[in-house]
Amino acid sequence: MTETQILEAAIKTFGEKNQEEMVVEECSELITAIKHKHRGREHNIPEEIADVEIVLEQLKIINN
Repeated sequence: MTETQILEAAIKTFGEKNQEEMVVEECSELITAIKHKHRGREHNIPEEIADVEIVLEQLKIINN
């Protein structure tokens, strides 16, 4: 299965609206991680970047 097929399967399984809401959620988590870094707290920025990249690819598919 290609990456695109996996992304399309997620969209089909969970629905376009839900996946677009996931974009908002994942971006929010990345923002929070960046704020934690700036405040000297533990953060997981690399993980959150990866999550945002995945949902952005789904967003591109949904919106052509």
